[in-house]
Amino acid sequence: MKIARLILGSILLTLWVATGWAQTWQKVASEGATQAASPVAVLTAGLIYRFGAGASWCDTVTVVKATSQTVWFSNVACTVAGKPVTDPAPGVTKELDIQETSAVQTVMVSSKPVTVPALPMVSTTYTITCTTAPLPAPLPATTTATCTITVVTP
Repeated sequence: MKIARLILGSILLTLWVATGWAQTWQKVASEGATQAASPVAVLTAGLIYRFGAGASWCDTVTVVKATSQTVWFSNVACTVAGKPVTDPAPGVTKELDIQETSAVQTVMVSSKPVTVPALPMVSTTYTITCTTAPLPAPLPATTTATCTITVVTP
């Protein structure tokens, strides 16, 4: 979005620049104490998920084909830095996280929908002031002004 207005021979532009989305994860399920007690997540194609806890996470996975995944460490095909592991965080209850995207996602966990919210847009606002020589009054139908633009980042 760009806003421009004429102020006594100066043009003030405010630019709002979309710089992308911050990578954010949404917890959708916690690991159960046993395989039988663990939730089952239905993962649709295109979802990106991770499994782990704290600073110990399996490598992220992009779902290629829709699948059901029991959220229990022995059932999660897991690599850390490309190497297979049996448990990314032994003795710690792990979680299944879905990466947020620009759109709301719904994941079924144990037959109940869990909503993964859309990411908020990350943006930066810049104010640019362009000062020109004084413009004649009244302004002619066509006026050309040249100026130097200096961008001051916040």
